[in-house]
Amino acid sequence: MGDNQALDDLASITASDLAGAVLGHLFDVLTAGDAEIFKDRKHAFLFEATGQGLADGGWDFMTSSVGVDDADTARRQRAAASFAHLVDFVPDLTGLGQGGTDVERSSVFINSRQQSLSGLYRRALRDAVVPRQPISAEAQAHIAEITEALWVTTTTSIGGIENTQTLPTALLEQYHQCREKYELALIEESTARDAASAAISAEAIMRWKSQGNLLRSRTDFALREWEGRGRREFVEDLMAQLSRLQGETMADTVATLAGRVDESRLPSDDLLGTYFPAAVLPVSAPTADHWQRFTFDSSHLSQQRKKTSTSGSANLGIPGLGGFGASGKGKKDTLKESVDLSEFSLSFELADMVVRYREDPIDFLLSDRWRLPEGSEPLSDGGDPPKGPLGAIIERVICVRNLEMTLKGAQQLLETVEKSYGAEAGMSFSVFNLGGKGDRSSESESLTRNSQGQTISAPGTQIVGYRCRLMPRIPNPSPDITEWLTRDEAPVAKVP
Repeated sequence: MGDNQALDDLASITASDLAGAVLGHLFDVLTAGDAEIFKDRKHAFLFEATGQGLADGGWDFMTSSVGVDDADTARRQRAAASFAHLVDFVPDLTGLGQGGTDVERSSVFINSRQQSLSGLYRRALRDAVVPRQPISAEAQAHIAEITEALWVTTTTSIGGIENTQTLPTALLEQYHQCREKYELALIEESTARDAASAAISAEAIMRWKSQGNLLRSRTDFALREWEGRGRREFVEDLMAQLSRLQGETMADTVATLAGRVDESRLPSDDLLGTYFPAAVLPVSAPTADHWQRFTFDSSHLSQQRKKTSTSGSANLGIPGLGGFGASGKGKKDTLKESVDLSEFSLSFELADMVVRYREDPIDFLLSDRWRLPEGSEPLSDGGDPPKGPLGAIIERVICVRNLEMTLKGAQQLLETVEKSYGAEAGMSFSVFNLGGKGDRSSESESLTRNSQGQTISAPGTQIVGYRCRLMPRIPNPSPDITEWLTRDEAPVAKVP
């Protein structure tokens, strides 16, 4: 399609269709153009209705919760609590699996954040019925020995409040650091290779040709470092032994996990309350060279139209949201004003990072050595898509920063919005936050909005979506277990 035809497409498209096309292109970039990876029906994309703002410089809480002074410590704690609350929820899968293309069937928008992952995890541990399997004194001693080698319990006082934490020992910390370096190298190599294979751009193909061998070498070196300095085999052998021993003593495991989950919840300010700590891996990702440039203009709209024509779908990309939105003065609306999109373009930096919770619930939830009391509904029925309060768990967070949107008549649009919704009105396009305070959640930070000529920019970092893992049936107890402890026989929660 020629440039003139592409520009004509922008001039005639609606804002809502353009928003869907942008999300379709974002889906292509995040999957390196390969929607096949979602055909296993085990993963899905979840998008925010409007990007959730993160505090400026708000990633340093992952390296230390203590700042240079009390004010800096309070800022880090606020940033940690804000991020934790934003990722501590269970996706509502309403609408998943619908649509005419793999892209549409694999994507859903956030409908609510009413269920927290930490709350459901605590409920599962509280209600879990476990096998009747006693443990020997020898096994108990072995568990204590391995636990001491891998974790250490420390108590600190911040602002007069004591905080007890179970943290990795130097051995386990070194293991995790080397593993994170390997994972980062592997992600970089895989992303570059997949982008070249899918011919995302000429730049991607040239990068793989010129740097492919170097990227492979970095991955191989990181793997050898993990196996050597990270003592991978030794640490994983300890973990395997611990898993086997705890599998033989599920009652004690549940009690220990329940104690650790309660212990892991940290205090925050009155507005956010306590939180279930979370971070991203590798911890250097938010500040390292982990971000890639995303652009959308008339040529990408042409690509999305071609894909739509091939698939036979009536929709462009990922439909479901309006185009431009505004909020403020107690109002939140999709803008009805006509917007000239003939010179539209959008660019930002994009990062797709692994989410890690301090107490990761997945191993317990997928274990076949527990069940709920008789008559209870499963947390997930394992269907397609899963139904139940725990149908999916967030695995990766999709972040955007340094967003710039070029729009003919941008200043006129801003003036219209600020006149109706106030000088600090929030603005959005598709899932992207264009800055301003507006009516946002208590967990989300407001993003600064700048404008010059035809460009509107929001330099801050925002979460626009998540990659989710769809859950099988939970719980799914082994049929080989014939005897179960009663509730009265289960041990009380304890902390190692």
